[in-house]
Amino acid sequence: MAQRREFKLLADAAGKTRDWDILMRVLVSDESMKLSVTSLIENVERCRANALIGSRAAIDSAGVDRLLRRHVHELFDQLQAKVFDVTLASFASKRVDAAERALKERMRRALVHQIPEYSELHQLRIAGKKLRYLLEFFLPVLGSRSQKSIEILTGLQDDLGNLNDIVASETLLHRYATSLGDSTSLEQAMKYLSEQKAHHMQITYGTLHVVGDAYLRAGD
Repeated sequence: MAQRREFKLLADAAGKTRDWDILMRVLVSDESMKLSVTSLIENVERCRANALIGSRAAIDSAGVDRLLRRHVHELFDQLQAKVFDVTLASFASKRVDAAERALKERMRRALVHQIPEYSELHQLRIAGKKLRYLLEFFLPVLGSRSQKSIEILTGLQDDLGNLNDIVASETLLHRYATSLGDSTSLEQAMKYLSEQKAHHMQITYGTLHVVGDAYLRAGD
């Protein structure tokens, strides 16, 4: 779909700056790490500033306001021309049920492993985000059912998000290692992120066993 490609390009452009923001937040969240890698943090700030310039240029050149107005008009025209034979509640329930089945399948796959595997947790995070967005969007239609599921998933999504930030930061450091200078600070940061990743993997897997088991039992 053309619209999806256009919005993905914009998201990718903005995401480049956000990746540096996440790395910065991860590094400065620990006071001892913040003090020991000062020169690295300065280089990260420089890279973040450069990324921001690129993100703004890409978004400005895309003409976001014009793009959004065009797609809103196109969507409105499609809605006006189409005859719907299902109610909004029925449509919402169908979409949520499909997303919930996908999430439960990801939960089962992740829970099979005795040792945490990030690839499975990453796919679980994506499936959980899709379901949660649908539940929040259709909350007025779905009511208490939606709210309860959101509350159950919130803790797991928070843990998965924290783990993803650590992994994304580690990947970014590896990718731009030659541009960040100060090999000593870089090695310290790499070691810190590796330790944090292992720690957050255990936390996330523990939450998954509690939330996942209960969530799967509730649907059976």
